[in-house]
Amino acid sequence: MSLLGALAITGSGMAAESERLTAVASNIANANSVASSSGTPYRAREVVFKAVPLLQRMDHVEAADAGAVKALAGKGGNLEKAPFKSPVEDFYLTNPIARASAVMAECSRLAAGRMLNAAE
Repeated sequence: MSLLGALAITGSGMAAESERLTAVASNIANANSVASSSGTPYRAREVVFKAVPLLQRMDHVEAADAGAVKALAGKGGNLEKAPFKSPVEDFYLTNPIARASAVMAECSRLAAGRMLNAAE
């Protein structure tokens, strides 16, 4: 197994344990609860995992159908003359949490060269 395969399996295991800990924390927090927030009787959460054989074959490359590759290449297409550019215009504001952060807003302004003056 390669390093990439080992990292994929390790990451999957860490995510699984994180889910298990979240369920345990929820069960402990609701240990004295009789009903859930929807009014139904409270049931302890259980985490069920499913095997993913794909992670075992991380370094394996499946043989491609040569005919399908030729058909795809035969479709052609037109390339634009415009240079490639990142679809992300402002890295510092790429998600809702970052957009709500004053620190990330300041980082965005600094990166764009729009520094605030003391009176602003």
